[in-house]
Amino acid sequence: MKSWKIGAIAGLIAGLAMGLVIVLITLPIAFKFGLYYWGLPHPPEIPFTKIATNEIISNLILGVIFGSIYSKVYPVIPGKGIWKGLPFGLFGYLAHNVYFAIIFLPYLYLDLATRVIFVGLIDWIVFGLFLGISYEFLHNRYYIAKKEPRIIEYDMKGGIIPGAIAGLIGGIGSFIVTFPIVYFGLWPGIMPEIIDPIFAISQLGTQILIHLIPGFYLGAIYPKVYNLVPRKGITKGLIYGLTASYLFSELRYIIQGIGFGILIFQGFFIWAFDFFSIGLASAIFFGLALGYLYKPPK
Repeated sequence: MKSWKIGAIAGLIAGLAMGLVIVLITLPIAFKFGLYYWGLPHPPEIPFTKIATNEIISNLILGVIFGSIYSKVYPVIPGKGIWKGLPFGLFGYLAHNVYFAIIFLPYLYLDLATRVIFVGLIDWIVFGLFLGISYEFLHNRYYIAKKEPRIIEYDMKGGIIPGAIAGLIGGIGSFIVTFPIVYFGLWPGIMPEIIDPIFAISQLGTQILIHLIPGFYLGAIYPKVYNLVPRKGITKGLIYGLTASYLFSELRYIIQGIGFGILIFQGFFIWAFDFFSIGLASAIFFGLALGYLYKPPK
């Protein structure tokens, strides 16, 4: 069996475990402390069975995607055996939960930031551990051993400054897409009549700041996986940006937003579209800039 297939199956198992933990443990904790879930009033005015269905299905889908990625980056993940899954899970926490906490805080969504930071950590730890265990078991049982090429890794410090600059440029890309959405009244909770030049400048500064911070750590990781990312130069950076700065961050909300639109009401389709368009723009700008700016040592 091919390595990516093993990763996909292991990710499916880990996604199921993560979904069950969210439904049975972390969401009840969040509801108990009155933390918002998807911006819904608390306690949610929708059946918990629909929330549970959406969570489990979305995490199964994400598990397959992330498990396939795990199989590709496995050689450069620190640790050995089943413990490699934990750093990978913590990267997911960093790329998704910490990223959205950084976004929520300037807009004073303190309860949302609290939930993704403190409650979400449990989810990713469970995902990482189950992924590591499942992958090792399946890999040892079904993978046909072959000599793997040595992956050259570069110093993480070399990616920090290019990553920060690329994050700044990603923030500009996010603003370019965000401003029209807000201006035409498509962003939930913001009325178009409050738009003025000062507001626009403040939003540009906010978008730059919240994308600059992830740019530091995503840029630092780029040299470690540089030779695992396909293509060359700018295209290589774009692929990394779409993976690290989009799949791990925005995709969860897009899938869940679509699921809630189907299961509950259509308003969540707008929310999902916003995450799709804004997140995609910032990831493209970030990836292209990082691909151009980072030069591996010779």
